Amino acid sequence: MSTANLAHLMSPDSTGWAALSPAERRVADLVVEGLTNRQIAELSNLSRHTVDFQLRQVFSKLDVHSRVQLARRAFQQDSEAS
Repeated sequence: MSTANLAHLMSPDSTGWAALSPAERRVADLVVEGLTNRQIAELSNLSRHTVDFQLRQVFSKLDVHSRVQLARRAFQQDSEAS
């Protein structure tokens, strides 16, 4: 893939909280609350694989690598918004 084709992947709108879809934001919020992927799937009437995929998308868009990092980013986002 050429650099020109990758430009849209690195645009400001493709990363950060604003880049999350409503479904991804819901999964992120539930992870921050401490729910497991299985619990999120049951609560949201989704397959666990769908939740896994959405969480991987969240990690990628927020540039985090763990649930703990996600929670830290969420709390940082909340404190900056206040």
